[in-house]
Amino acid sequence: MWLVYLRFNNDSQSNTKHVRCANKAEADYIMNLAKQRGFTPESQLDEYGLFFAQRTIKVKDAPNFSNYDFHSFAKSWGVTEPPLLPAS
Repeated sequence: MWLVYLRFNNDSQSNTKHVRCANKAEADYIMNLAKQRGFTPESQLDEYGLFFAQRTIKVKDAPNFSNYDFHSFAKSWGVTEPPLLPAS
């Protein structure tokens, strides 16, 4: 299980996203989307991180930021059919 941490900056406002991915290929796909463009047209990727866990990552307490799985995050970017990615 992979966790992608993304922080976008829109002038004076930061927007943080956390995306759970099943494998490294999904995490890399999300990173490429984030590096190509910001979460909104006015924002840009300011900070990021990739984290790996041997087991499933479960959100216990997550105030003040958004949590997504791979497919819901891709859809929020307008990618209706994310590509089938190989497991890694």
